[in-house]
Amino acid sequence: MVDERKTECGRSTCRLSGTRDRPYSRIISRLLVTRAVPVGGLAVWFSLTLVGICSAETFKLMDALAFAYETNPQLAQARAALAALDQGVAQANAGWRPSLNATTSYGYDRATVTGFSTPLETHPVVGQVTLSQPVYRGGQTYAEISRAEQLDRAGQAQLVSTEQSVFLSATTAYADVVRDLALLDVAHDNARALDAEARDVHTEFSAGEVTRTDVQQADARLARARANEAVSESQLAASRAEYEDVIGRPAETLEKEVGLPSLPGSKDAALQIALKENPDLNAARASERAADFAIADAVGAMLPQISILGQYQYLHDAANESVFGIPAEQRVASVVAQLNVPIYQGGGEEAAVRRAKDTHEQAELAISTAERGVRQNLDSAWETFHALEVAVAADRAQSAASQSAVAGMKEQQRGGERSVINVLDAQQDFFFAETSLEQSLHDQALAAFRLLAATGQLTAEHLQLRVTLYDPQVHYNDNANAWFGLGK
Repeated sequence: MVDERKTECGRSTCRLSGTRDRPYSRIISRLLVTRAVPVGGLAVWFSLTLVGICSAETFKLMDALAFAYETNPQLAQARAALAALDQGVAQANAGWRPSLNATTSYGYDRATVTGFSTPLETHPVVGQVTLSQPVYRGGQTYAEISRAEQLDRAGQAQLVSTEQSVFLSATTAYADVVRDLALLDVAHDNARALDAEARDVHTEFSAGEVTRTDVQQADARLARARANEAVSESQLAASRAEYEDVIGRPAETLEKEVGLPSLPGSKDAALQIALKENPDLNAARASERAADFAIADAVGAMLPQISILGQYQYLHDAANESVFGIPAEQRVASVVAQLNVPIYQGGGEEAAVRRAKDTHEQAELAISTAERGVRQNLDSAWETFHALEVAVAADRAQSAASQSAVAGMKEQQRGGERSVINVLDAQQDFFFAETSLEQSLHDQALAAFRLLAATGQLTAEHLQLRVTLYDPQVHYNDNANAWFGLGK
């Protein structure tokens, strides 16, 4: 069969990662040729072989994505970066809260006074506790908290973008191995067919039915087929190495064909989803809101600020520190309301406001850039996917026709109507058709996942992977409003 892609083991479908699936009758016939198998034990041997072939559990694409989701270091790094942004919210929240400081000092003073023969010696002790509570900071606290929250939301969107990037890399690595396994099997089948054809030509040459040129042409095509086998094996080895690097484990028993994900029914529907869920666009929007709050923060530095200061002092033998200038032991408590009105600080605050406004304008333009990119990527992904649908159908038809042509050419060559080169050319066309089909299937699968990524839905949650989803809100809730703690 041209597209023999399913081998049934009971009700489950399996594939040996090193060989292409073939009808079991062909496997049995080869083994019977190379080793003696008692006919009475054939049924038992076949049952055990069938169980052995199907015992290896297929490692599906969704399993590979789940494994990458839980182990990929790039994704773990992005989660750690988001966790660091949570601390920015906690730092901003500190602007509402009081600060408490304690200081103490102990010293030795020795003073020589004119008219006194004995120097005066003291051991001053000073202890002080200060409590400061901001009351109004010109709106800076609210602006700083809001800005930090928007930066955190941008970080969440960037985490989704990283997740999609990892999944695209994993899907590509998986599809590359599946394609290269199929291409290696196509190369093997082509070499076997040409080897059989070369043997037939040599036999016919010995009988005087064909010329030496026919023999040389058959041998040349066989040599090229064996070279194709070597190239396919090399490419498969490289794809396996890339797979292990991206997925985090060796390529074992994979699916025979990468299944297509569920996609939106129309381009307009896909665009509406993308404009809402694309992480790059959402990150740009959150960054713009953060830049807007940065303007309010910069303006707040120019406004009056009010705070309340409470202080308790203990002094002993500390005349220089004493409010009343006496060395006796003292305990002093005070509460002060403080108003600070900025008047002119060299123009630095005004420059900060101007810079914040320019940054906000840049962030607004970044939204437009991101939206254009989303529209362009979605349009390209949509058209590419549907073009490859047509290509796959055409390649299937070409492969079927080429296979039939090979059989027809061989029959006509035996009848003297066709030459050896006609058969060799037909076999070559069939090889190219099979190769093109495998490449088109590979490209179509990747185009589907790129289209899903363009909509922002290439995520563990949307794909319903069998994993424990990472919830950034858990770390945020534990840290963004924390008053104490140094973390893990």
